[in-house]
Amino acid sequence: MAEHVLKTRRDYYEQIHDEERSFDVRYDDHDFKVGDFVIFEETYRDGWPTGRRIRAVITLIIDLKAYADEFFYEYIFDPLVAFQFRIVEEDDGIRWV
Repeated sequence: MAEHVLKTRRDYYEQIHDEERSFDVRYDDHDFKVGDFVIFEETYRDGWPTGRRIRAVITLIIDLKAYADEFFYEYIFDPLVAFQFRIVEEDDGIRWV
């Protein structure tokens, strides 16, 4: 099982944190597999991390090709993957000294 760190915009991060979102669509440059862990790292608009992270496990990989015709998939979905996940740990970024 691999672990993948994914930069996540604040609005999407909040949806994941509030459990309003349990899936994601990403470029498949990480070779995601069921059972892998993903770490959603909240980022500011400029891409710098805020320090908040959510760790989740991938529970389902969705085959986007099954939902699109061959032409559309080849030009639009080829590099994309959709997956469902379940939160296993949250880190609000606060460190007490």
